[in-house]
Amino acid sequence: VTGDILNHIGKKRDHNFESYIVYNGINIKTPKGTPVRAVYEGKVLFTGSLEGYGNLIILGHGEKYHSLYGHLDEIITSVGKKVRGGQIIAKSGDSGSLVGESLYFELRQMGKPIEPTGWFRVAKK
Repeated sequence: VTGDILNHIGKKRDHNFESYIVYNGINIKTPKGTPVRAVYEGKVLFTGSLEGYGNLIILGHGEKYHSLYGHLDEIITSVGKKVRGGQIIAKSGDSGSLVGESLYFELRQMGKPIEPTGWFRVAKK
C-alpha cells in the first residue's frame, strides 16, 4: 500500500491513553479496502483475528523471515497457500486499530522485529 507512515518501531508515549505503546511494526495510513500485497514470496502461516492486530496474515519467507499484515478488513488468502511477491493477499481496514484506517506491517528476522522501511526499496525492484 502507499500512504503516510504513522509511527516507527519502538516504544512511544501515547498521550490519548496516557501510557507507552511498544510498536513492533509500522502503521501505514491507507483507506479501508485498499489492496494489500505480499512484500515478498512466501507461504501463508496464519490468517485470523489476533488481539492488538485485528484481522492478521503472517507470511513465512524461508527459515529466518516473517511478515505480518494487520488491521485487515478482508483476508483473500488461506493458510498453506504459497504467494508471490506483489500478490494481493488482503484488503486494508481498521480491525483492532488504535489509529483508524491503516495497514499494520511488521517484519521479523529470527523471531525479532526489525525496522521494515529499508526493505521497501527491495520490494519495489
